[in-house]
Amino acid sequence: MAGNNVVWQPQVVDEMLRYYKEKIQSEGKQFVFKETHHEECAKQINAKFTTAFTQRQVYHKFHKLKGQWKIILEAKNLSGANFDDVNKIILYDETEVVRMKNNKDKRAKYINVPIANFDEMEFIFQDKHATGEFTVLQTPYDRVHARDKDFIGDTEKNAIDIEVDPATQYDSDCLPDDTNNESSSSKRPRGGKRDKGKRV
Repeated sequence: MAGNNVVWQPQVVDEMLRYYKEKIQSEGKQFVFKETHHEECAKQINAKFTTAFTQRQVYHKFHKLKGQWKIILEAKNLSGANFDDVNKIILYDETEVVRMKNNKDKRAKYINVPIANFDEMEFIFQDKHATGEFTVLQTPYDRVHARDKDFIGDTEKNAIDIEVDPATQYDSDCLPDDTNNESSSSKRPRGGKRDKGKRV
């Protein structure tokens, strides 16, 4: 059991999330986790379950759960989706879910099934979204992603789907600023011509 480090049993994940939740409750919601906290969490888990998790493994699991929470929020915010707050289930049209699964949409995994540790993940990760780590950025990203597909057309549709959204969309957000700077510099000669017109 001690050597089976990669397998995360549900009760171990429960204990891990309990540690982070209690840490936030004691330190405040603006608390930022560091390597020492992941190491402390690993020691607490190992002491309770006689496992041998390392600080690195706990760190990666923590960030994997954070990524899952982002996808859960996206699924929860689908148009037409409802949420069963008692059973922690995102309720959505089953035919749409089948279609999403066929398209390998990651959100489908969390729809119409009870979501384990929903309350704990919401408590630990929600503020990250609310302060802009995911939610504020996610909305314009989604919009830009839709525009990119329409704007670029047939040539790069598949490439956009394969690439990681935040990276490609962050670059696309930066590009208009650069082009605006160029266009503003290209407008300077026009401004000069207008000035000449005023002089005449």
